[in-house]
Amino acid sequence: MTTKCSSDARRKEISSSKLTDSIKIGPWGGPGGNQHWSFKAKVAITEIIITHGIVVDSISFTSIDENGKIEHSEKFGGGGGKTEKVLFDWPGEYLTSISGTCNIFYGNYVVQSLCFYTNQTRYGPFGCTSGSPFNFPMEDGVIIGFHGRGWPSFGYVDAIGIYIKPVDDLFCGSTQGVLSITNKDPSYNWKNPTKKDLWGGNGGKEWNYQPNGAITEIKVHHGKCIDSISFKSKDGDGNWRKYGGTGGKEEPPFQIDWPRDYLASIRGTYNYSDEKKLVIQSLYFETRKGLPYGPFGEANDKEAKKFEFSMGEWIIVGLFGRESTSIDALGIYAKPYASISCPPSHVQMLREERDDPPAHFLFKVESYSQLLPNEQGLMCESYVFDVAGYKWKLILYPHGDDTCDGKGHISIYLAILESNFISDDGDNLSVCVDLKFFVFNHNTKKYLAIRDAKGAVLIFNKQKTKQGFSQLLSLDIFKNPSHGYLVNDCCTFGVELLVIRPSSHVEEQTLTSENSSNLASNSIKVGPWGGPGGDQHWSFKAKVAITEIIICNGWVVDSVSFVGIDENGEIHYSKKYGGDHGEAHKISLDWPREFLTSLSRTCHDHERNYGIQSLCFHTNRTKYGPYGRTNGSPFNFSMEDGVIIGFYGRAGCSNASFVNAIGVYAKPLEDSFCDSTQGLFITHKVNDAMNIEVPREAGPWGGITGKQFDDGIFSSIGQVNIFVGDGVVRGIGFLYNTKDGKCVESKRHGCGGRDDEKIYRIKLDCLKEYIVGIMRYFGPVVENAGHEALRSITFYSNKGKYGPFGNEIGTAFSSSISDGKVVGFHGRSGCYLCAIGVHMEYFDDN
Repeated sequence: MTTKCSSDARRKEISSSKLTDSIKIGPWGGPGGNQHWSFKAKVAITEIIITHGIVVDSISFTSIDENGKIEHSEKFGGGGGKTEKVLFDWPGEYLTSISGTCNIFYGNYVVQSLCFYTNQTRYGPFGCTSGSPFNFPMEDGVIIGFHGRGWPSFGYVDAIGIYIKPVDDLFCGSTQGVLSITNKDPSYNWKNPTKKDLWGGNGGKEWNYQPNGAITEIKVHHGKCIDSISFKSKDGDGNWRKYGGTGGKEEPPFQIDWPRDYLASIRGTYNYSDEKKLVIQSLYFETRKGLPYGPFGEANDKEAKKFEFSMGEWIIVGLFGRESTSIDALGIYAKPYASISCPPSHVQMLREERDDPPAHFLFKVESYSQLLPNEQGLMCESYVFDVAGYKWKLILYPHGDDTCDGKGHISIYLAILESNFISDDGDNLSVCVDLKFFVFNHNTKKYLAIRDAKGAVLIFNKQKTKQGFSQLLSLDIFKNPSHGYLVNDCCTFGVELLVIRPSSHVEEQTLTSENSSNLASNSIKVGPWGGPGGDQHWSFKAKVAITEIIICNGWVVDSVSFVGIDENGEIHYSKKYGGDHGEAHKISLDWPREFLTSLSRTCHDHERNYGIQSLCFHTNRTKYGPYGRTNGSPFNFSMEDGVIIGFYGRAGCSNASFVNAIGVYAKPLEDSFCDSTQGLFITHKVNDAMNIEVPREAGPWGGITGKQFDDGIFSSIGQVNIFVGDGVVRGIGFLYNTKDGKCVESKRHGCGGRDDEKIYRIKLDCLKEYIVGIMRYFGPVVENAGHEALRSITFYSNKGKYGPFGNEIGTAFSSSISDGKVVGFHGRSGCYLCAIGVHMEYFDDN
């Protein structure tokens, strides 16, 4: 056959982003402005152009979508001021936070200055920093857009707000998203840190401390200034590395419990010493868990200049500066924590040999060496072939796909033509595929079959047309003739795919706690607001929703506690965070019709301890509070299209303590809101795990005991009732629809009726959704005289997955999942559901 070779442009795979999955925050600024503006990127903001003088005159944005297409916003504001451009190194750099000030300007309250923060650094301030400050501290989130108001005729920005979403929703490379990930490599990557600032004077000689491991101990000598500083690290020989002079009071060393904690923040002051030279006058260190070390030196000098480094999930990995008889200057090396603790992960693959060739396509290369004129980005495509009515092609990188960490390996992908994704009514479709790749072994005359180890089904859509493995086989193994894959310059690849019928909305619906571990993930950590005090760091995050808040207050907010609910309807209680004083108030939310959407509060200096003076909780229905005295500095965390699923903060440990600071965990509303059925909650999310084998037969599968049943063949299935107890499927029943529109209810297959039995009901919209297959586990049951029965059952529809119901233990089997639907069930039952099979109706080519 003929192969086509071309250079593949470097492009990071990016997940499809639904704009409705973002949360609208703010705006901050004044109430004026006759131009309401908004700009939201489909994937990420890559550039900001800001004009400013005394105030922020105008702002505009550039964004990128999932196909790499660039979009420019209009200019929001007027035409005056100095123009500055901020470029982000996307996808390695993205917006994570914003701060600024607001002030009166020509009689209007406007945005006077702005700072933008990314996962790497800070840009700004732009404008004059006087006025009332605002900031939006956030972790695990990304800013994908802005909104606000302005005065084009007068020429400034009156107010500004942001659109945010969980950062995990943004990235979906070839080793993330719908593919299963192996455990992260326990090694750590300390190379290529970012060099941040240099505070102090220019006297003395340079010093540099950049270990190949985490900083584990710090020791400071100080008097009126910082005389010296010493370090130990994880990779060191146990000896101190000391910089500076020999004087000063020695403080006890500060130990950092790596890897459970790490150095995250440093602040201090610098000023002229008695020798009239600029030196570091004071220092204060803090770990990620909030453990303090300091302050040291003369920290109360009002004439000294302040400095600080604290940037979310960044870790300080080294320090540098200038030294003489003291520490003259200080700077830091830092890296995002994720880049240290999470080196590139790879998809875990299952490899097995078989005699049969792949069922759908073979790609034979007769002159492999001719495919390697160079080693940069070479890509070879097969001709287009048809499977299940869709057009596909195989893409081979004979020397590895460098853009997806495939260097030194064979990389292989299955691609679908974009023309497949338009339905008759113009909707965008998604196609789910269970995929296997093959490599022929000339020595054994067998085919090496390679698939995702966890059986993950891959989703193809208009934004994600290519799926596969960047590290299919090591080139060292592949090119060695003794392994049999490349012999006489010839090799053969293949693919086998099981296509699940498309739908406009591919969803997964999970009703059991076994699959609920990610319900509270992908949240955004916002805040905290309040004071720096409080030695008790607390956190509570519900798996589904906060349903109750108990708040005790008097002059201040003395304590808070929470009640959450999970997807099984189980209640979870938090501890009480704070002291024992104050009058108790209980807020009970009418979940799922009512949920938390916002938080407002005031902060005040209470007995020289800055903390939360009052709190208000806002839901989609009403406001609760204020609780506490409303004097003090106000702050309002307002958002749209989002829901608060948890809180965190700091409080004191004594009985007389109170809440010093509070923050929230937020999620996009569409990711968090759940329907209820029979006391259980169904969570909708993109389907990423259907553990299905290629179909072979229609059953029944299970034990051999029990009485046979056969419901017959119907037009469709409207409802499934599953009765589960003690990890066993005790019974099952169905509601069928006939061709003339009548409903027929089957008998219950199996017994039961015990008080400890759970009933699960799956309701299907027969016009849009149908069952395409089932997965079940069966094994011996002691209460069934040791005979085999179904321990678990899972149903798959054209829209997603229901289950598993029961315990997935024993022998697994799956039914046919192909171009058809289940129209009836048969099997055997007694005291339990012993075996089950399906009747299939297969679709024709039309």
